[in-house]
Amino acid sequence: MRRLLLLALVLTALGGALLTQPLPAESYGARVAASLDPTRVLEHARALSSLGSRVVGYPGYYRAVEYVVGRLRELGYSVEVQEFAVVAPVEVEAYVEVGGERLKVHAVWPNAMFVPPSTPPEGVSGKLVYVGSGEARGMDGKEIEGGIILMYFNSGGNWLRAADLGASAVVFLEPDDTNSHQALAKFTMAPCTSCAPTPLGRSQLGCSRTRASRLG
Repeated sequence: MRRLLLLALVLTALGGALLTQPLPAESYGARVAASLDPTRVLEHARALSSLGSRVVGYPGYYRAVEYVVGRLRELGYSVEVQEFAVVAPVEVEAYVEVGGERLKVHAVWPNAMFVPPSTPPEGVSGKLVYVGSGEARGMDGKEIEGGIILMYFNSGGNWLRAADLGASAVVFLEPDDTNSHQALAKFTMAPCTSCAPTPLGRSQLGCSRTRASRLG
């Protein structure tokens, strides 16, 4: 797999700002901000966000590279593209089957100890258990061990509590809004002794709101 590195000042180029002399940090930031056209910035954001997943290895990543390179060259910049090999997980297929119906879901970025992320050939089966945000009170009295846990995505690192209690997998339910902190909380580089011997370390999935309503 190839990853492309763009050697260019993207923000400056897209804003059309050419700074001719060194400036204090405050003046530099103010001048760059003043040079940006909010309408064009929004156009670029919408164009890039329409490409699907832009994780390395997915079609949207390469389309994003083509888009950025194309815009920079339109502005008259000479762009050098360097290629180098990188290991990255690529989702082949992910689904949850309930009552004979397969609902498409997406794999969450895998934890460090499982590369590549995958379930056994026979998959992972278990009772669906809804735990809300994954707080301790939401799990109290429920059969977590061996279960497939339904948990809100905006639940921080509470999936680790499910791992401690022996869950087989976690399906995160899509929120109306979220942030990068929530996404990063679903990944750990540290040894996870509670989930390493079980499928949970490689079975974290994300489910859309539409499909989540059919998991009940």
